[in-house]
Amino acid sequence: MAFVHVKPKSQWKTVDISASLISGTNFNDLIELQELSDYELEEIDKGAYAEESTRKKKSKKKRQDQDLLEEDCDTKSEDHQLNASEDEEEEFQPELKLNVKGAENKKRQEKDRQKKKKRKKKQKKGNVLSVDSDITADNELSVMKTNHEESSGINKMKDMEAWDGLGVPDLVLAALQDQGFTAPTPIQTLTIPHAIRDRLDIIGAAETGSGKTLAFGIPVLNHIIKKLNLTGEKVTRDLQGPLALILEPTRELAIQVMKHLNAAAKHLQIKAVTVIGGMSVQKQARLLAHRPEIIIATPGRLWELIEEGQEHLQKLNAVEQLVVDEADRMVEKGHFEELSKILALVNSDEVKRKTRQTYIFSATLTMEQVQPNRQIKKRKVEKNALKHKLDQLVEQMGIKGKPKVVDLTRKEAVVHTLTEAKINCQADEKDLYLYYLLHQYGGRTLVFCNSKDCIRRLVSIFTLLNCNPLPLHADMHQSQRLKNLDRFTEKTKSLLLASDVAARGLDIPNVDHVIHYQVPRTVENYVHRSGRTARASKEGLSVILVSPEDISNFRKIVNHIKQGSDLPDFPMEIDTLHHLKSHVALACEIDKQEHRLMKQKRNKNWMQKAAEEMDIELDRDLLGDDEDEDRKENQLKQQLKRLKAQLQVILKQPVLPSKFSSRYLTKTGHLVLPVQNTSSSAVADLKTTVKKRKHQEI
Repeated sequence: MAFVHVKPKSQWKTVDISASLISGTNFNDLIELQELSDYELEEIDKGAYAEESTRKKKSKKKRQDQDLLEEDCDTKSEDHQLNASEDEEEEFQPELKLNVKGAENKKRQEKDRQKKKKRKKKQKKGNVLSVDSDITADNELSVMKTNHEESSGINKMKDMEAWDGLGVPDLVLAALQDQGFTAPTPIQTLTIPHAIRDRLDIIGAAETGSGKTLAFGIPVLNHIIKKLNLTGEKVTRDLQGPLALILEPTRELAIQVMKHLNAAAKHLQIKAVTVIGGMSVQKQARLLAHRPEIIIATPGRLWELIEEGQEHLQKLNAVEQLVVDEADRMVEKGHFEELSKILALVNSDEVKRKTRQTYIFSATLTMEQVQPNRQIKKRKVEKNALKHKLDQLVEQMGIKGKPKVVDLTRKEAVVHTLTEAKINCQADEKDLYLYYLLHQYGGRTLVFCNSKDCIRRLVSIFTLLNCNPLPLHADMHQSQRLKNLDRFTEKTKSLLLASDVAARGLDIPNVDHVIHYQVPRTVENYVHRSGRTARASKEGLSVILVSPEDISNFRKIVNHIKQGSDLPDFPMEIDTLHHLKSHVALACEIDKQEHRLMKQKRNKNWMQKAAEEMDIELDRDLLGDDEDEDRKENQLKQQLKRLKAQLQVILKQPVLPSKFSSRYLTKTGHLVLPVQNTSSSAVADLKTTVKKRKHQEI
């Protein structure tokens, strides 16, 4: 077979083409059309052409494709000559790659050979695409692509060098890099190698916000990758049951862990789903029908689905990875009765139990538990209480052999970036001091209460004060709880009133202040509450409101956390506090009147409804005079309306700061107006005050 070489005798000339002729989609990549009118066609043998092409190629891979490129050169003779610069060649990278792939297609080669003679006849009228230009561009593209891949790989290894030696799978590392986790936390550094390399059971204790989720999540993902031999390619499998079970104390924490694990497994075909209360049972059954590898559950709903005979949960005793998060609370006597049933089911197969890997984590796992007064019978503290607590956990969880215990908790039990303070006040003054903190300092504030009734009362009062509070407690529907959490994180200045359901494990981003409206009953609760702020090495403030009734519990917490040293008093501006007192007093009065009105309505409606159901008539003496009752009710409504209008007027008035005088507003030569305190850092104010007090003492 003869090969033809075009020898030009004149310059290429641009051909003018009407835009209407090239408006079709087949001409989208056409830039310019040139013609060569004076040229000669010279026949060359195959060996000479191959020798000439070899000299121009730069990579071994392109030399292997030499014959295919030579056969494909004739198919390009009817294309347009592109006398473009290197930048123009780069724009045609996808087209050039397609040409090389097309040359490797045997079917296309056969069709091209059949049309070869017809195309040769059109060469004198048409244009020839430069073969040398194609080869050069292909070589340059290959070199550029290789260099780019090498450089990106080097950068990736450079960014994630801190993870070297931990045994983290490459696909998980890629997901961690996407999230910006370029270095492991201390708890991750100390637990991941022992879990992956040594396959030891892990008991981990670290401060809140220290990265405990990935400390057990990465080893769990690594085990599943090895079990299913996942390499990123699509695989088909039929699991008889879940490979990993993670138990959490609260619904919100379970959802949070699921999001973290799914993000770490974004490049894998591993799915984690939640089984929690407050959500549709049918929906969760549909999710379990897809046979996910990881189940994250709260004990109550999980046991409910097990009893209903959910297929994917019938072989929980074959689970190979078991995680119990916040374990000290999960195994407390009287808490989570279903947990003991689940653990009994999981550990029912002795052979599987011996090969299973178990993880136990909590921020207060190695802390000696201090019970409320009603549970204390003797003042003597058992010397081996901590050892007994860990031994009990090991026995209940079915841990085998000698586990790896990692304890990174500090003596103070809270992170060093947390600033703590107290405010001594009467019980009926707590509303005022809470309002003062909210009024003076912006940011996200999380307020903890011991009861749901207290939360409901505070929601009513601080709604009247235009603070837009968001409640979060166990009686709320799950969807509303999640919605309030999202609203709290969306705004830079927001208020969340929560019970201890939000105290453990929740990673709520950028919480500036935690306020203990009621003193927590245990030391563990104080540690977990305070741990919602000052996370990921950020600063945070924890303020506890202490009334005379709270002294006993407060002293227990201080003695345990601060080793007997007291918390500093939070600085207050007395003048500002005095101005805000009328706001809070009026809001509390409105709340009392509204509560009284609603209570009267409920009692009246209840009696009428009960009488209707029993088909009896009520004595008027019981209901009272309808007209008189209606008149009193209308008077109360009018009074409430006036009080609310008065409160709105007061709230719009600026609060005068201390040392401001309204007698001589222009004594400095210009008009001085009252400016509210715009300080956004309560931590800075507290630290400054503490330094001044120490200096005065010296």
